[in-house]
Amino acid sequence: MRQRFSSYVDTFRDVDAKLHPMMELKLQHSLRVADEARGIATDLGWTEAELALAETIGLFHDVGRFLQYQKYQTYYDPKSVDHGCLGFQILRDSDWLDRLSDDEKQVVLESVRLHNVYSLPSDLPAALKRFVDLVRDADKLDIYHVVNSAFDKDNLKENPGIMWNMPRDFSPDSIILEDLRNRRQASYRDVKSQADFCLLQLCWIYDLNYQPAIRRIYERNIVEKLAGRLPENDVLAEAVSRLQAYVKNSGAGGNGS
Repeated sequence: MRQRFSSYVDTFRDVDAKLHPMMELKLQHSLRVADEARGIATDLGWTEAELALAETIGLFHDVGRFLQYQKYQTYYDPKSVDHGCLGFQILRDSDWLDRLSDDEKQVVLESVRLHNVYSLPSDLPAALKRFVDLVRDADKLDIYHVVNSAFDKDNLKENPGIMWNMPRDFSPDSIILEDLRNRRQASYRDVKSQADFCLLQLCWIYDLNYQPAIRRIYERNIVEKLAGRLPENDVLAEAVSRLQAYVKNSGAGGNGS
């Protein structure tokens, strides 16, 4: 699967065998999400076959991003295409999954299609949902890594597309702050600045599905790092304090789901 993924990505390289920096970002992201998915599934005690399937889903979850960027020069879905649906179509029309059983193939396809939706269908079969939940957790974990690394290395000046070319010098939107205070998932339509983007990602933590994922948030100090990017105010400080308590209580111990 990794060989097939790598061969596909190679088709987007230029004459000097280089990827556009934003595509290179997605290549490395995909490899890390595959590892995150396997790691979480390992902590959950899944079988070796399930681990391989989890890793495959993580590897292919953003396969639509490469064609998306080539065609639209952006990763912002509302102004281009739903990259989950595009990835589903690319996988469906390829022979990459032919060695899998029909059930396994369906799990990969649907997990890729649904990994980026705002909320999952209520009637999703349990056998599928466990994998969709897993890749959504693994994806978020690495997006935290990408964003924090971009801030730390000041890469946003060179690659502003990492945060959708959003302006930096804005206070967080009050709507998203209320979402965080009320443990709701924020909407991309309310994101107007880099501060909003960071605040939206803090909201994601309440949507994580598996305890090992929350434990990684705790161990990697994700809340503290993202909150440190935001302007200080009392309302935000109170919301962050509640989130820190939630992460500590939910993620500090054990390997359970």
